Amino acid sequence: MAKQEIQPKPAEAASERAVEKRSFHRGALVLGIFTLLFALVGLVTTIVWLVGLIGNAVNNTWEKEALAEVVEPLVIIDVPAYESVNYLDEVEVIRAGVWQFLLDHPDTSGYQEDSFGNITVPQSDIEASIRQILGEHASIRHQSVEDSYLSIVYDEENQVYYLPTTPSVLPYSCEVLSISKNLDIYTLEVGYIPPGPFWDVGRHLDEEPQKTMIYTLQKVDTDQYVVLSVAFPSTETTVSQVQVEEGLTSDTTQYDDAAAVVPVS
Repeated sequence: MAKQEIQPKPAEAASERAVEKRSFHRGALVLGIFTLLFALVGLVTTIVWLVGLIGNAVNNTWEKEALAEVVEPLVIIDVPAYESVNYLDEVEVIRAGVWQFLLDHPDTSGYQEDSFGNITVPQSDIEASIRQILGEHASIRHQSVEDSYLSIVYDEENQVYYLPTTPSVLPYSCEVLSISKNLDIYTLEVGYIPPGPFWDVGRHLDEEPQKTMIYTLQKVDTDQYVVLSVAFPSTETTVSQVQVEEGLTSDTTQYDDAAAVVPVS
């Protein structure tokens, strides 16, 4: 006789189906909870990102940081107020060019270094940096310069400068506090942050400016600016005004004679 297949009783079959259904529901519930949690995390992340994006846009954070890079070398040397680069002392011109060079070359491995940690820089490289920050009208007389924070030694015979690879202290770092625009003219209120580590670019976030100066720039291209002048916040005497009082004529074409085009990196 053929063996008769034993069928489960209806009550047992129903019980098994109920258990399977409950297991399925529990699995679906757990999956749903995880999905909801991931969705919430994504939503919160998106909201935080949007808030930061809007905050940066409102505060001009990116623009302030870009323009801070343009004026940084002049802030570092605490340049005297001027209406035209023609009135800057030759020593200030060299200091501005050297600091511009150092800011542009955080990696100096391409330059010969001596046992004292100084690099040898051709004077042509310093000239290029001077033109970048002060323009074609800057009067350049290569020379050694006494600087409290930086040793600038010029070798006239070989036409090179000996500079430290990494200055230990930064005289000033800067923070653009406000920007006002009139067509292509930018007026910046620039805060001078007290001395600190040279390459610690984020330190200004926790520091209060020691003083402020007014920088006027002209935008000449998408990411290029001309540094026109540096002034005190109040009506204090500038370098060029002193020259005028001594009988010299002030240069009214400051757009042409001020700093040359400076790229924003």
